[in-house]
Amino acid sequence: MQSSAPPDFLARNPEMCSYALVTGVLASPDSNGQYMTNCHVREPACHVTNKIGAKILSAVFEELLAKLEAISPDVSIISR
Repeated sequence: MQSSAPPDFLARNPEMCSYALVTGVLASPDSNGQYMTNCHVREPACHVTNKIGAKILSAVFEELLAKLEAISPDVSIISR
């Protein structure tokens, strides 16, 4: 019999989510700006750090910024 529950990498229970949030908040200052997965600082995957990943990141950030500016024009002042 197969379970209809999503695999662990797609969903977390509330306890794990709260643990991850608290771990991120209480992490040391040298973890700022780092990639954290499963409550540990790790190296990001290569598809995140290569040229294509940087291009995608830039496009997502610009799209998000445009949507946030539509809500509050001061967002661009804060983000730059």
